[in-house]
Amino acid sequence: MEAMDLGEEEGLDDFKVSNKIALIDADTIVYASCVTREYADDLLAREMYTDEEWDDIVNHPGYDEAEDCIWMYNLDDVLADCKSRIIEIQSLTNTKSAELHFTEGRNFRYDVYDMYKANRKNTRYPQGMGAVKRKLLETYDGGIHSTYEADDIVVLRKRINPDKYVLCAVDKDVYKSVVGKHFNYYRSAHYNIDMKWVETEAVDAYKFPYLQTLMGDSTDNIPGCPGIGPKKAEKAIEGLVTPCDMWKAVVKLFKAKKLPIHDAIRDMRLVNMHQLDVDEKTINLWSPPCDLENIN
Repeated sequence: MEAMDLGEEEGLDDFKVSNKIALIDADTIVYASCVTREYADDLLAREMYTDEEWDDIVNHPGYDEAEDCIWMYNLDDVLADCKSRIIEIQSLTNTKSAELHFTEGRNFRYDVYDMYKANRKNTRYPQGMGAVKRKLLETYDGGIHSTYEADDIVVLRKRINPDKYVLCAVDKDVYKSVVGKHFNYYRSAHYNIDMKWVETEAVDAYKFPYLQTLMGDSTDNIPGCPGIGPKKAEKAIEGLVTPCDMWKAVVKLFKAKKLPIHDAIRDMRLVNMHQLDVDEKTINLWSPPCDLENIN
């Protein structure tokens, strides 16, 4: 992989951030480090263990019956890997410190739609993620959030204090939801993708949740409007400037698919990153910007 060019072309020279904080949506950092550092401790035949030993095995959080092993990790190794990544992000963004935010447990979106992320229910997550997050927060500012997601709070904090932070995230739903020049720290040697700066204009951040409502998100099991991809969604919203007009365009397409308006409202509440109040506690669920009876 070629070295990443973060010079003037990528906006670093124009982005004076030496006194800023790297505001990191950091779940991906921990997940990737835990995956790469996890290892399998293969089990012997059942008869090789006493009943007490076998009870300990099957009750171990890393026990995997299908793979006939216990998944293990070394906390120090995973922490070192995470910190190395965070230091690299700080270096590339020229930030003075880092603030990490994580998601854990069920948040308000599961109450909006009980099938939210249901496609992940059989996914096996690597061992140690919770422990690693808590240890990292002994070194860095930030938090673990369960009422809402890390996405919500990093978007809120960047929107309220744009000059204080450099938003760092891998999810387009995050960096396309707020105005500014942000840092996408996603990297893949396999696909020859490196970290890069991304910029979101005000008009794009404004219309993004309407586009996302139409397109849905298969990663999070958000249905969207059937048959509507990026091109059709863009065409539907193109030239519209007010929330009411964009909402009417969204509802028109849902109705064309014989879907109730409720489905469109539900999907907007799932994708919208601007529902967390400035008190960082209250969720103000999105409401339609105009009277539904006037939408034909």
